[in-house]
Amino acid sequence: MTQTKCLNVTLCNQFINTNINDSYCKDCLFYFNYTLKFLYNNIEDLDMDRPTCPICLSDNEILYIKQKNCNHYTCLKCIYNIYFGNDYLNKMPINPVLRLKKSWNLFIYNQKNIIIKNKFTNPLTFSLYDFDYELFDELVKKYKYIIPSIFKRNFEELIKFQIKKNQYILDYKKLQSAKIKVINKCPFCRNANLNTIDI
Repeated sequence: MTQTKCLNVTLCNQFINTNINDSYCKDCLFYFNYTLKFLYNNIEDLDMDRPTCPICLSDNEILYIKQKNCNHYTCLKCIYNIYFGNDYLNKMPINPVLRLKKSWNLFIYNQKNIIIKNKFTNPLTFSLYDFDYELFDELVKKYKYIIPSIFKRNFEELIKFQIKKNQYILDYKKLQSAKIKVINKCPFCRNANLNTIDI
């Protein structure tokens, strides 16, 4: 069976699911829902009017993507980093207790452990910059019956790691959302794409 690539192949290079859509992969369907128009920027052509990306302000990239509601362009690199890039995963904080990495993830993301998440990783309760050790000890004593014994020895270290990781993800999503808003409402002409979904 031959697989068909998304019409936005220059950007995402993914295959389509014909049960969902005949033209776009599920990501492009969710983010764009239209065929992207590309501009080749011949940087050797000194007479060419070069596009300027509203995010990185570069005019030296090779490929640019036309904004949906105007004639301005965003560079391919910025679009890819926002929607398809995984650099943020490579820079994600790493669990310092390596032997507990897998078991901790299974534990902390389990819906049954909502009390642990609400009490120990809530940014309104604990912050890495002002960690309340007294409150932490009180909560550990109060909820020690739901903390698995495998984590008790390293519980403080694991909680600090989780707070750091949660803050990293939150900061990334805020930055990603801010960049998407720049794309949705062109900063050069203020034309807005009101149909695009924010993350």
